[in-house]
Amino acid sequence: MTARPAPRAASLALAALLAALFAAAGPAVAGESPARALEKALKADDAGRRASAVAEAGRVGGAAPADERRRLALVLRKVLEGDPDPGVRLVAVASLAKLADEAAWVPVLVASITAKDDAVRAAATTAALTGRSDLVAVARKLLKEDQDPTFRAEVALLLGRRRRVDAVPALLDALADRHPRVVTAAAEALEAVSGEAFGYEVAPWAGWWEKARVAPAAPAPAGETVTKEAGPPEVPPPPPPARGLVPDLYGLPLRAKDYVFVVDVSGSIGAEGLETAKGELVRAVERLPSDVRFAALFFDEQVRLWHPEMVPATPTHKADLARFVRGIPRGKRTDVMTPLNAGLAIVAKRVAARAAEKAPAPEPVTMVVVSDGQENVRGTPGDAVGDKLERLDLSHAVVHALVLGGKDNALMAALARRAGGVYRVVP
Repeated sequence: MTARPAPRAASLALAALLAALFAAAGPAVAGESPARALEKALKADDAGRRASAVAEAGRVGGAAPADERRRLALVLRKVLEGDPDPGVRLVAVASLAKLADEAAWVPVLVASITAKDDAVRAAATTAALTGRSDLVAVARKLLKEDQDPTFRAEVALLLGRRRRVDAVPALLDALADRHPRVVTAAAEALEAVSGEAFGYEVAPWAGWWEKARVAPAAPAPAGETVTKEAGPPEVPPPPPPARGLVPDLYGLPLRAKDYVFVVDVSGSIGAEGLETAKGELVRAVERLPSDVRFAALFFDEQVRLWHPEMVPATPTHKADLARFVRGIPRGKRTDVMTPLNAGLAIVAKRVAARAAEKAPAPEPVTMVVVSDGQENVRGTPGDAVGDKLERLDLSHAVVHALVLGGKDNALMAALARRAGGVYRVVP
């Protein structure tokens, strides 16, 4: 199950955007406007009456003047964020989506990413995925102005899930974002929209768009009826797995869809080696597409487990790993076999889960061990590693060994050899 970001307070940029949009509404005109009528109805104790009033606001709001739509959006936003009844909040999502106004799309987009209630979040997501192009203008502002890279990345992925080319200019802008988490999400979203796989760089995507936006539209299939009334918008199918996003860890390409990273943080790799290893891991994970699943553990004489099983490489999980890694101190002594066993247990669990799912799995479940291999808790002969791999189905799993410090290590070499992986010495 894909994790979602924790609920957050609006950032300064988001608050400023909302304030500017709502300020444009101007003062209310004389008489009871739809917004004022809604405010009065929301004082009712009965949730059904509040829900009916919210639904009516959505029904009449789409045809209201722009300033009145803004005022309705402000009231409905407060309902979405604060009404105690989840049913009323669900109706608020639908009504906001009917207003055809930028101010209404902001709370819908935020709820699609951060709402605590699963049903409300799902409804907001559906509204965003089936929304008109005016939603894209709001998303583009959030991609430029919001301070949280996790939120910006989630917005980019949401635009990709819409599978519509109206989001391409906004996603091209996001490819130049200062944070790799957002760049990766934008590149993944562009793949979802285009079916192309040009990686993380702006230039190839910009070149594709220059040609694609002037290409003639495909003709309608022969015999297609064009007089039929359009039905309600349908949620697009999920995008296929990303193809063009292949980060690397110390030069090792990460092409698989399931990873366990086992990283040495003991004193023997040195302070510089520790910070480099932590930085390399975070850099690689930030550039994984969201359909990859991963876990990470860190070891000296003890094992520091980030997650007990693999989780999707969502922006939220990437942010969580980055925070976890920053808090890892440099250890002292080194025990290699205990973390290897812990990592292999996660690998075996994922292999079993994939077998139960009976889903195609062209790439093996992969463990990457990053260490200098220098044990001082116990001395493990390299050949003993094979005993630890006997119960692992190596037709569906592989283990790579990256040796820090520039010196060969028999234990790490044996691990990679017995598990069919790459053995690489890193200077």
